[in-house]
Amino acid sequence: MGSVKVKVDPLVRAAVRLDNEALNWLVTVSPVKAAELARALRDYNEATRARLTAIIESIDAMIPRDMHHEYSIGRNYSRVLFVQVVKTYLPDGFDLAALAARMKEIANGNAADEAWATKDTPHDFEFRIWWD
Repeated sequence: MGSVKVKVDPLVRAAVRLDNEALNWLVTVSPVKAAELARALRDYNEATRARLTAIIESIDAMIPRDMHHEYSIGRNYSRVLFVQVVKTYLPDGFDLAALAARMKEIANGNAADEAWATKDTPHDFEFRIWWD
């Protein structure tokens, strides 16, 4: 039986290598790439691949597809995930406070030690999730 070759995205491969070497790093990626990267990174304390992927997929399900958002994934000595949203693309009446509250619930339900909004300007919103 022959081996199956799986093509790994160069960015994902580089991030995995960086994860094994560096204590403090971030890479910013699209939602699709974020899920791929989450599945490739090693488990780190309570921040398992399954939890990281579940958080990304849960947040993506709450954000309209045509809205501009991205993720920064890496380590700040431990696993960290940022969700960045460009607010000017939000549909009228989008409840950002409800999104932030739900992200906090999702993070807490996935054993995150910290979860809060780190930026909220007229243009941008950023939410940070961190595991110790």
